[in-house]
Amino acid sequence: MVDVLAVNIICKGPGDSANVFEKPIVDFLYRSFKSKEIYIVSPWLSRIELGNRKFIYYPYVSTSSVIEISRAIMDRGVRIYVATRCFDFIDNQLIALAYNINSLHTAEAIRTYIKDELKNMITRMQATLDLCKLANIELRFDINNMLHSKVYVNDFIAISGSLNFTYYGMYRNYECITIIPKDSDPQSYEILRGYAKKVVDGLKDFGECEKQVLDSIEKALSIRLSRFKDLMGLLEEILRRI
Repeated sequence: MVDVLAVNIICKGPGDSANVFEKPIVDFLYRSFKSKEIYIVSPWLSRIELGNRKFIYYPYVSTSSVIEISRAIMDRGVRIYVATRCFDFIDNQLIALAYNINSLHTAEAIRTYIKDELKNMITRMQATLDLCKLANIELRFDINNMLHSKVYVNDFIAISGSLNFTYYGMYRNYECITIIPKDSDPQSYEILRGYAKKVVDGLKDFGECEKQVLDSIEKALSIRLSRFKDLMGLLEEILRRI
């Protein structure tokens, strides 16, 4: 039987502070410096800037950027495994419309909406590419877009719930998480750790994800791009033309 006092359940709803998830996630990151490996299972990823105060782990890092925190953790020799969806936020139909927009009679409000959506795509793509550049990290992608679970595990605690590893998940959305310490509930902890490893091991590498995305863009635009960076460059060019 699970000791209900061993777990910590945190939920955010109407009227609650926007920062309720910052402390448990920051605590997770602190403990990660002393872990051998970390699993992050999150269908969606984005840049996260801590809103309350800087993260300080002397003498390795002082920053509000979760990307920089992750880099400092990996510099300590910690291995990070990340499982996420394969850029399912890329809207081929919207890109095709934007690509041909100058030949269409399009209202200014629609142009503004398209610009905002393209900027959001570029930002989210860049966040994932920034992760790919980090040493000591393994990114795995769900190319079928079936991944929906959210699980975060280091050597000391496991977190599961509805919270994506995104800024909106951390600070805007209504979410719930359950925090399970390994020493208080080892059985539940091991179930989540085993699940996270199974997900990571069953997904695809960046190359297969990149190929699928670029193949879909070729079908939508009849343009062959050889690298993911070429797609970002195309989107930036479209933005300049709109």
